[in-house]
Amino acid sequence: MIIEILSPSDRTKKGENTPQKIAKQRVVAMSNGAREFWVVDADKRTVHVTTPEGVKTYGPGELMPCSLAPGKYIAVNGIFEA
Repeated sequence: MIIEILSPSDRTKKGENTPQKIAKQRVVAMSNGAREFWVVDADKRTVHVTTPEGVKTYGPGELMPCSLAPGKYIAVNGIFEA
């Protein structure tokens, strides 16, 4: 599992994690056996999850299945609680 966490600087500084750079990282990770690739966006409060089965974006109030604990879920809101 790979988790990429976007910060406000990712949107303002050159050379940071641009959408193109993250897309490339996702392809490399999934091509080399990663089971999940998450992009956590604190500004939008979303988690974009790529798995071998497809892609889904989870938002506030939603539950994400936890691949590390089958049958369990992660509350998206809980990811952003301080």
